[in-house]
Amino acid sequence: MRLKDRNGPIPSGLWYEYSDDKGTRYRVNGMELTYGLQFTNKVKSDMQSNNVQVPDNLDYLIEQQICGRIPSQYCWQEAGDKVASVIHTFAHLGDRVAASLGIHSNLEQTAKGCTACQKRRQAMNQTLG
Repeated sequence: MRLKDRNGPIPSGLWYEYSDDKGTRYRVNGMELTYGLQFTNKVKSDMQSNNVQVPDNLDYLIEQQICGRIPSQYCWQEAGDKVASVIHTFAHLGDRVAASLGIHSNLEQTAKGCTACQKRRQAMNQTLG
């Protein structure tokens, strides 16, 4: 997903959370900044000071996290986001059907944690936008 107005206010404020290999969580606040290069550089600097490898797609990850927590009217979906949404809908329905049969399944949670799926989503968003 992408922010509709990258220079406008972000509901609940501008911040980004990440974790290191040990699971320690960090939060970078950017309340005094607008979304963009300044904030991305602040996150990158924070990650480096905490000895966390900075991903090549950091700007994309920041925007995805922001859009994932704010109301949907502030963001728009790209092609990869739409495919991911359909996959999650079917996974959720699969979990519900399994539960009605007395079977515990974790399809939706598995889909959320799928790193290959995230890479596909990002690739589709960049090429098909």
